[in-house]
Amino acid sequence: MERVLTYMIKNRTKIKENFILDPKKAALLIIDVQNHFAHTDGRAYLPASKTAIPNILKVADWCSNSGVPIIMTQHFHKDNNDRGLMSKVYDDYIKQGEWDSELVAELKNIKNYELVTKNTYDAFWNTRLQELLSSLKVEQLIICGCLTHLCCESTARSAFVRGFEVYFVCDANFSSTQTLHDGSLLNIANGFGFITTAKDLSSCNQM
Repeated sequence: MERVLTYMIKNRTKIKENFILDPKKAALLIIDVQNHFAHTDGRAYLPASKTAIPNILKVADWCSNSGVPIIMTQHFHKDNNDRGLMSKVYDDYIKQGEWDSELVAELKNIKNYELVTKNTYDAFWNTRLQELLSSLKVEQLIICGCLTHLCCESTARSAFVRGFEVYFVCDANFSSTQTLHDGSLLNIANGFGFITTAKDLSSCNQM
């Protein structure tokens, strides 16, 4: 992680100069922090969630205190016919209404959030996210959650091409391996958004 951050700091001068976080223009998007991935009994439990979730809560607390709206996504499928090409990639899937589909208990203390449901990586695809952000007059999107290299990176790329400035919180996103996590950070930093940490974002310092 330290090597990746060093690279990003050296190679993002343009983004650093032009991406200035403004709480009045921002929204926080917490992606798919569900029992399936983030509870020790989840079928696809990711150990990295243990360190990421406290940072997600830190960012959410700052957003709540700063008037930044909070949106969470919940990924599930109604049935096997609702999976699209994901059915050719994964044998298992999160079924609507099952325990694995629920948001983890740690997030339940977050108040006044909007929930967006989805059935593929990109949180914008065939959901109400774009409409919701437009109604809130959001121009900047802070992204946390899982998996860094799948749903989070896909959503970050989609947000950028839709005209949203992306603030990607590296220690409040988590993935299945450090290599995949770091690879996504490099991709995003190279042309899709600003990489920050929970601590620096919460102080509006942004590294």
